[in-house]
Amino acid sequence: MIHLDIYFENIKKEAHYLLQHRTTIRTAAKELGISKSSLHTHMQKVLPQIDPDLSKEVAHLFEQNWNERHSRGGKAMHLVKKQNNSISK
Repeated sequence: MIHLDIYFENIKKEAHYLLQHRTTIRTAAKELGISKSSLHTHMQKVLPQIDPDLSKEVAHLFEQNWNERHSRGGKAMHLVKKQNNSISK
């Protein structure tokens, strides 16, 4: 049971990391040293069972990230084009 408690505590720490840093799954997984799919599974399937309130906060962050996704992609493409133009001159 101790191992399960540690597992659940680590999942809560991952959730708090996401919320404190207001980051994406990709960035958080890289910083935490785990795979994106593991982090996503922890937040979507395990966290709601162990801390529903914290899970709702994380879900809200994910929704914000999802809604901003197209904007971040557009900014990245703009930077790539700008770099390519400056290199070719």
